[in-house]
Amino acid sequence: MKVYRFAKIASLLGILTASSAAYGQVPVYQGNGLTPNGYPVQAYVPPQPGFNTHPPVARGYTGPIPGQNQFVGWQEQSIAEGALQGIDPNSQVVPSPVPLPQDGSVPSIGTGVPAPMHMDAGHGYAPQAMPTPDFSSGNCATGNCGGSSVYGDASCGAPALSCGPTLVAPKPWFFGAGALFFNRVDDHDVRLTYDSNMPTPDYLSTDDARIGLMPGFEITGGRYFHCGQYAIAGTYWGLFPGQQEVSVMPPVGGNFRPNMPGMQDLDMPGQSVYDWYDGAAEHRLIRNSEVHNVEVNLLGFGIGCASRAGLSCPNPCATGCNSGCAPCNACVGGPTGMYVPAPCSRLSLTWLAGFRYFRFQDYMQYASSEGNMTFDANDLYYTNNVSNDLFGFQIGGFGNYCLTNCISVYSGVKMGVYGNHMNYDTSIGTGSGTYAVIDSPNAYDGMPYNYMVSDNDVALLGEWDLGLGYRVNQCWSVRTGYRVVAASGVATAVGQIPYDYINVGHLTDINNNDALILHGAYVGLQYNF
Repeated sequence: MKVYRFAKIASLLGILTASSAAYGQVPVYQGNGLTPNGYPVQAYVPPQPGFNTHPPVARGYTGPIPGQNQFVGWQEQSIAEGALQGIDPNSQVVPSPVPLPQDGSVPSIGTGVPAPMHMDAGHGYAPQAMPTPDFSSGNCATGNCGGSSVYGDASCGAPALSCGPTLVAPKPWFFGAGALFFNRVDDHDVRLTYDSNMPTPDYLSTDDARIGLMPGFEITGGRYFHCGQYAIAGTYWGLFPGQQEVSVMPPVGGNFRPNMPGMQDLDMPGQSVYDWYDGAAEHRLIRNSEVHNVEVNLLGFGIGCASRAGLSCPNPCATGCNSGCAPCNACVGGPTGMYVPAPCSRLSLTWLAGFRYFRFQDYMQYASSEGNMTFDANDLYYTNNVSNDLFGFQIGGFGNYCLTNCISVYSGVKMGVYGNHMNYDTSIGTGSGTYAVIDSPNAYDGMPYNYMVSDNDVALLGEWDLGLGYRVNQCWSVRTGYRVVAASGVATAVGQIPYDYINVGHLTDINNNDALILHGAYVGLQYNF
């Protein structure tokens, strides 16, 4: 009985060992002796001479080891785990070798070399050839660069996001021009004139002549370098609003007075400045502003693996601007024109860094006519004229998202810290050049009210853009959008109105605690040449 049980146990151990070998679970080879479990293993046999290498097999494969020279010329390639499942382990069938050309060059698809095939796990090799690009059917007249949906085309449909053709370096120069339609937001309103019989309402305030529509223009030019991955761009834009003028006359039985009691300490021949405004026949307010912006920026394309678009398509497409043929997957947007999005992505990011000069000039005149409603050299004028010249370094970036091959949306920001050089010119006097003088018991007594001062300080400036781009053809694109420009630490004409007109130290201290906000729409064209 004991002999029978021992024989039965031995036979079961033999079956388990054979089963484990069939499923690739043989003990790990360790030296020439026995494994920790005590089972003998076959000694390791190295490959025969002349055997370069062989493709790695799936885990658990226990089939025969390739013989001598069986894979001569085979190039090392990885085979996915499980790819050989379903192959008879006792079979000698192996993938056919792919011979290399004698000159050592790498064969390309379409030159007689079999196309790579997909491997179907559990069923061996399935003859499913990968698609081959074919640009021979391109139609330049319609803007179709040819090729299948895998490689995209230049029509105005949804962008082909798999991959684009090989990019060419773009033409180096680009140019853009557009029109601006901005408005200015006043940060505060100052009361100037009221009626002594009805002192509560304002008859005239600085907001009555606030700057309305500020039209202007913008031009941009630059050059790509390093195969379109970077660009230098210079931009100028300016706003030139018309002069805003408001005049008011007292109602019947009314009496105008200035809301500046400190003017009683300023004398004109025969009367004070306050009296000149008090009871006048007419008060007038004039305001005007100008804005100029110059900047030079270094731009980097390709964050997110996108790059600038070249201006040619795969042969035989023409490259002329009238052919309508644009780079496959090209999308318009951002500060310089078209780009090709990254594979499998509609989004591209652009960074920028550069220098900016920003000039803001603000003017205000508050006048009084005593005897008639015609302003001439004999009338009194209070004038504030201030300018801010900002210069500094800025950084920023743009993001562009392709809706179709022709339409995209984009947004961008710029910001920087600037040195602000300010000039301030203020005076009260007649048009003929007679200035009011200070009437006070201090050291400033008798000084004319006519000052020109300058100062330096720090200002902050930021800009935000939101826009829509449309590609007309490979050379022309159109942009339209909304922009906000905001600056703090600047001086305005209204902000210089004092309430103490005899403290010269205070009068000559420029108040730059105001803010400037410009916002509005723009539209423009861009051209690559």
